[in-house]
Amino acid sequence: MKKGALRKDLSLAEIVALGIGTMIGGTVFSSLGIAVFSLGRLSLLSIILNSLIAILIGYNYAKLSARYPSCGASYSFIAKAFPKNVLLKLITGYVALFAYASAISFYALVFAHYIHVLLGISVRIFSIITIAITLIVVSVIVNMMGVKKTGILESLLSYFKLSVLIIVILIGLLLLHGSLSIKVHDDAPITITTIIKGMLYGSTLTFLGFEGFETIANASEESRERHYVSKAIYLSLITVSCIYVLTALLILFAINSNMNKLSCVHVETLLSNVALMAFGSIGKELISLCALVATISALNGSLYAVSRLVYAMSKDDILPDYLGRLNKHDVPYRSIMLTGIISCLLIVFNQKVAQLSEITSLAFLLIFMITSFANLKVYRETSSRMILCLLGIFFPLILILSTISTTPSTLIPFVLWTLLLTTIGLIIFVINRCSSSFLNHTRVIR
Repeated sequence: MKKGALRKDLSLAEIVALGIGTMIGGTVFSSLGIAVFSLGRLSLLSIILNSLIAILIGYNYAKLSARYPSCGASYSFIAKAFPKNVLLKLITGYVALFAYASAISFYALVFAHYIHVLLGISVRIFSIITIAITLIVVSVIVNMMGVKKTGILESLLSYFKLSVLIIVILIGLLLLHGSLSIKVHDDAPITITTIIKGMLYGSTLTFLGFEGFETIANASEESRERHYVSKAIYLSLITVSCIYVLTALLILFAINSNMNKLSCVHVETLLSNVALMAFGSIGKELISLCALVATISALNGSLYAVSRLVYAMSKDDILPDYLGRLNKHDVPYRSIMLTGIISCLLIVFNQKVAQLSEITSLAFLLIFMITSFANLKVYRETSSRMILCLLGIFFPLILILSTISTTPSTLIPFVLWTLLLTTIGLIIFVINRCSSSFLNHTRVIR
């Protein structure tokens, strides 16, 4: 096996597909339903807020990708902005690794839940874990077959689910149209504080659905043209924002027209029950099938992105050289396998979809904040506007604080996993450096 260069095989359509594929995954089919069911019309404001925040952060990623194209994305941007700060590079790399591994686990679990809905079988922990881990293993195998095959598969999956969602949403809105009279809570007064808290909670719950621009940035070394990355970031964010707003409207109309039918369902698969109300059993089956395709697509895109992150870290000697080795298809196969193992471990320890979504969002928000700070550091080199860099730091910080205050239970597993991975990474880094120094010293003596 070799350690060479990645192939520049990805077209603009394929890079956009990677972004959309990663964004329209478990969030639209699971977390969005949880947010709408809990918050009602405030969920719409949460999505709009998330769209604005994502575009601000996407701006920083677009500028950094144009100036420093690298498959390491956020990690590489930090390395360029703070070349001497090894600890910051370590923390960024391992938080990003955890974020993607957690996202992969989340998508696999949502896939497992929708398999149960499609087959009409009762949910069991063992079957959920088995199906989720099987999906990760299959995705690992596909990703090791080459970036072109990954890109083609991602394009087919992404544009299929996008087409199905648009058709279901538009027809569903026509069938279930009505007024948005549903309140935040049946007996809770609506105040400014309630609105702000509700918006922020909804934002943290669903922000995972906007993190695809990180995946797009990971594709910058395999893009045929450098400017494709910036275009893909904005195209995918605008498309996904529209889909999320329309989906939330559809769920709101469904809840408003018949609350009793939807009050006892599994909230993780609420959208399939909305489709059942609008189209009958064929609608439920279609949405369930679309959810399966979407989660496969999102998981595939996330696995692609994190394997490139690990590859970049190995090239920078933060991780051992052997993790950056490429197979005959010019993909970092050992990085892909490592990510798959970590994701499977996360599933074994946590099968709660909502909590996993919040933990993943928390990890990505921290990465986005640090990356925006990196762009602020080099804003003259990237030709960026300082105010947009500052906003890219401020809004993720607000959502992080909101997540911690609203659901403090998400902080403990996030901190523990991050500390564990970073500590292991620091030990590996020290051993790697000592081994390199020893080998160099041996060569000098000879």
